[in-house]
Amino acid sequence: MEEVYGLMSYQEQVQQQTEVRQKRRIPTVFGSGSSSNNNNNNNTSSRLAEDDISSANRAKIMSHPLYPKLLQAYIACQKVGAPPDIANLFNEIFRENDFRRRSSACSCVGDDPELDQFMETYCEMLDRYRSDLAKPFDEATMFFSNMQTQLSDLCNGASVTNHTGSRQNSIG
Repeated sequence: MEEVYGLMSYQEQVQQQTEVRQKRRIPTVFGSGSSSNNNNNNNTSSRLAEDDISSANRAKIMSHPLYPKLLQAYIACQKVGAPPDIANLFNEIFRENDFRRRSSACSCVGDDPELDQFMETYCEMLDRYRSDLAKPFDEATMFFSNMQTQLSDLCNGASVTNHTGSRQNSIG
């Protein structure tokens, strides 16, 4: 299926990139000084090839059916511990991206099993990460809530005792 879309697995991309780099290397001819120019050209060419591969990978990921779930998991991580106005901003950003009107060129689950596995694994990893991030915030919130309850109980108990004590002193 990858051949139909002109897509390669990560290992194939790395192998092709290595072969391209090896073919472009021009040996230095007796200290002619041309090696620095060749190295600069090779570095520029390899960066362009890497950018093309990165762009292709980004496009594959963004057109995958699990991309909205991935984006939602990422945003959930960003919202942990964020002030309410920032969390609302993240929610608005996600809502503004209408994933139902995606291009017809989007892939289907099963077209690229390797990408499917990556997307599923990455979503699960982000969910676990969000949970791990949220745990200290949840514990701190519970701690402060318990402290507030205890302080309220102490203050209310003290005022009841003072009120009862002053009433008894005036009666007795």
